[in-house]
Amino acid sequence: MCFSIQEKIKKVPTRLWVLTAIICAGIFLQTYNLHNWLDFGDDQVHDAILIEEVVRGESPWPLLGPDMSDSGESGGRDNRFHIGPAYYYMQIASARIFGSELENLAYPDLLFSILSIPLLYFFLKKYFSASLSLVLAGLYATSFYSLNSSHSAWNPHLIPFFAILFLLAVYEFVSAGSKTRWTWVALLGIALGIGIQLHAIMLVLMPLFLFLIFIYLPWKDRGAWKKCLAVALVAIVLNSPQIISELRTDFSNTKVFFKSAQRTKEKSRLVDKVAKNIDCHFQANGHIISGAGESNCQFLFANLFEQKKPEGYLREISNPLTAVKVMAAFMFSFFGYFLVVRNYREADRRKKIFISIVSLYILLAFLIMIPVVEEPLRYFIHLFFVPYIFLGLMIRQLSKKYSVNPSLLTAVSVAALAVLNIYSIYPTIKELSLGARSSQNAIVLGEMEKIADYIIAESDPEKTAYFNSAKKCANFYRPLAYVAERRGFDLIKDKENGETPSDANIFYLTRSDKSGVENNLENAEAKKFGQVVVYKFSPLEIGQ
Repeated sequence: MCFSIQEKIKKVPTRLWVLTAIICAGIFLQTYNLHNWLDFGDDQVHDAILIEEVVRGESPWPLLGPDMSDSGESGGRDNRFHIGPAYYYMQIASARIFGSELENLAYPDLLFSILSIPLLYFFLKKYFSASLSLVLAGLYATSFYSLNSSHSAWNPHLIPFFAILFLLAVYEFVSAGSKTRWTWVALLGIALGIGIQLHAIMLVLMPLFLFLIFIYLPWKDRGAWKKCLAVALVAIVLNSPQIISELRTDFSNTKVFFKSAQRTKEKSRLVDKVAKNIDCHFQANGHIISGAGESNCQFLFANLFEQKKPEGYLREISNPLTAVKVMAAFMFSFFGYFLVVRNYREADRRKKIFISIVSLYILLAFLIMIPVVEEPLRYFIHLFFVPYIFLGLMIRQLSKKYSVNPSLLTAVSVAALAVLNIYSIYPTIKELSLGARSSQNAIVLGEMEKIADYIIAESDPEKTAYFNSAKKCANFYRPLAYVAERRGFDLIKDKENGETPSDANIFYLTRSDKSGVENNLENAEAKKFGQVVVYKFSPLEIGQ
């Protein structure tokens, strides 16, 4: 028996052991200290309340999903455009299985983030060698970009898995032609049906991409229309809740979408928008694979196209480190796109199909982003795989043209990128370890719980306290009030309108770098939590 097991283990290919090790490393890094390091902001509070109400049977399953913050008119979330509810359904399922604790609501993000690692490997292996595909998948699993979004419950985090599943299924559909298995047809329908419910960009990108593919297929296979129809039917079934909502509300959500699409954030020339889009795509490619650069697009090259004086631009790139980062991202992206186009002439049919699919996806994604280009590079998550393809093409090209040992070239590339990613990861890990990870929009759950426990302890035996904050901490109120409520404590926002009881417990939050500056709080009782300071004072001290 033992001999039989040993023989079977020996027959397992080495690459599968390596892939297993990569997946295990990804699991460890993405689950490490998940509860305490979980990003917790207003969106997470909104989703958590909704999920809890459904799980307790107080509300029906939602027909619409998360809202798009830059859509609609004023008036709150209800007036914005909402994508489909697939993400909420996953969170509801997770809450029913594991409980409605906050970290459990992030399990769908965690699951599909981990599954995206082997899926990326199998996708890349359609073009590259197994060993190179393993290296690229390993870089992705341990990248700063991937890990920085792993400790958060946010619907776009599922995009990497469903984007790759979508492209892999399209590849199998096109390359197999009339011999396409129905399994791939179903998977393509599932990837489309769920993918368009993850973000508005995917809602446009996926159907447009597939429409162009489906126009092409019947020319090669007259029977393809049946499978194309099956894909559409699966996607429609998965989006049936949203369709029902539209029929009930006279397509009000769709109307909001088209109104938002017609509105742009700023009036500028087309050339300026294209320049900004190029800027962000180039910076995103460099940031995704190396972690280098800022998390927001800086529009460095775009400033040259705008009708402005170039002094500001020249001043920004005068810093040697900034200049190196900018030029590295530019060169990496330029040669990456060049090689994608150049390799379109692949002699191998299946490799040519792979490059064609990737090229079409990149082109459409670029065009869609022109009118709505976003500064945060996290919004380029639907293109997360692109820089890994660029790197693979570069290693492949250099090893062929200059007869360089591909293993040596790969090792040098991986070592350089690993150093850059570690350099980017270390400050974040240090902040999290010290409980000092917070921004203007969100704060980690562990830090928020410590603040809530402090307020509750300082208010004892009262079960109510009032809250106020500096402007930079204004978004902390809802998460803090939610955590306190789960502990049986009522945290009320102090409106400073005279309604606060004279004997109330009042707490004021500000960033630690603002300590002793606002509201004459130098002599107030204070407690520091990472980058946040909590002051306790009486109503009399507010006006001093």
